[in-house]
Amino acid sequence: MFTKSTNILYNMVYVCACISIANAANYTCLVGNDAPHPQDFNRVIFCRPHEVCYLEEYVTPAGLIRYNAGCKNEIHITQGNECHDTTVSSPNILVCSHCCRGDLCASSMCGNTGYPINTGPVCYSCPYPIDQSDLCDTIRICNRNEKCGFFVNQDGRFEVKCMPDSSCNQAMTTSSCARCCDSQLCNSACDNPNATNIPTSGTRKT
Repeated sequence: MFTKSTNILYNMVYVCACISIANAANYTCLVGNDAPHPQDFNRVIFCRPHEVCYLEEYVTPAGLIRYNAGCKNEIHITQGNECHDTTVSSPNILVCSHCCRGDLCASSMCGNTGYPINTGPVCYSCPYPIDQSDLCDTIRICNRNEKCGFFVNQDGRFEVKCMPDSSCNQAMTTSSCARCCDSQLCNSACDNPNATNIPTSGTRKT
């Protein structure tokens, strides 16, 4: 038999669960293996709500420092930023395994300093036009005089890349769907969608 106090307890648990789900975030994380530095990863992955970014530092049998990165279930976080359930195996020696919450946050884990501040932003950058706006999973550190660009070309396909200020601004006025911006990973969608039938899935955050 359910008592009044039991019902109140169940309601409190339900509310807490709803709050937890509402606060869940999808992080965009670096992903790859055997990189000499975290900044050398040029691919990202859009993690699920219960996942966080991770970075593993290890030493190879040749004495080289290498890194693995990707998404990991948040239950693997122990104390602080430390993570267990490592992907590093013998004969490599694990030095550091850290998890973090935030886009590209692994770039500054395990004692690394993150991306340089004297360059342009870190942007989505695909070397060829794509058919859906969320198909670009490669990134690049832009030059200081460049912005993150996103626009639909004359063939109706998306171009996502670092662009000089002048070219980016011109795309904003000539393309049916474009964005020019200078913050991290900001070029995943357009600011002025004037065309119809633009093939975007709308699954990635902007």
